[in-house]
Amino acid sequence: MKIILIGHPRSGTNSLVEILRCQPGLTIVNEPFCEEYASWDPSNTDYRARLARGESFATLIDELFGKFDGIKELSYQLEGDTLRQLVRRPGVRVITLRRRNLLQTAVSFLLAERTGIWKRWDADAPPAADRFGKPYPAVGSEPAGEPISPGPDNRLIDRYRNLDPLEVDVVRGRMAWTAQEIARIDEAVAGIDMLPLVYEDLYLGTPESQQSEIAALWKFLDLPSIDSSRIGFFLSDAVRQANQTTYGRVSNVAKIEDALGSDMTGHLRF
Repeated sequence: MKIILIGHPRSGTNSLVEILRCQPGLTIVNEPFCEEYASWDPSNTDYRARLARGESFATLIDELFGKFDGIKELSYQLEGDTLRQLVRRPGVRVITLRRRNLLQTAVSFLLAERTGIWKRWDADAPPAADRFGKPYPAVGSEPAGEPISPGPDNRLIDRYRNLDPLEVDVVRGRMAWTAQEIARIDEAVAGIDMLPLVYEDLYLGTPESQQSEIAALWKFLDLPSIDSSRIGFFLSDAVRQANQTTYGRVSNVAKIEDALGSDMTGHLRF
């Protein structure tokens, strides 16, 4: 089994990695070509530096697949032709994840940069903690049949206190950049057999539609369906920080919505 998961920032790939990890024995490496990968854990290899020194991209991917069943990357981390090389590698099963609402995506990205909360469970650790790429702390430790419980909501809210306004032009620019990354992904996977997933369908749909999306995922990967409270947890609101309590703390949310909200690129509603 060789899995490639590609998305743009804030598309929900971290939660999808945790869903994939619910399959017994399935190992997924999180963003090995991120510029910070080597700093997340002392044992991590600096693949980005090795690539910059001229090592073969194909050889590095061979090395990764020797250790893991799957690789998750964000499109911007794969420069030049490497994104196309990765998704068109023989024998891999490619999953893409994108978000329709470009406005929410842009605001989410900018606030993640400011707060350091790239995943909901980042709020449970100090801002300077080296935690990115690690599984949610409760994963694998919850008693059988019992749901996973997130950290106290006040930890998340505290990290969003005193947020400065977001400049409309900066939000607009991040929307345009996200659209370009989506276009890069679409071009790279054009014509290949792959599974395209959409954030709004996977995470914001009805329980029935979510179950259908997960069933399609397992079918595409030729993996058995599994009954796990962890899957439901990572599909739920418990792991999403985008809501009125958090993002609503940005003082000029209404101004951003008035300037950039549209039916084509999305509205800033949580």
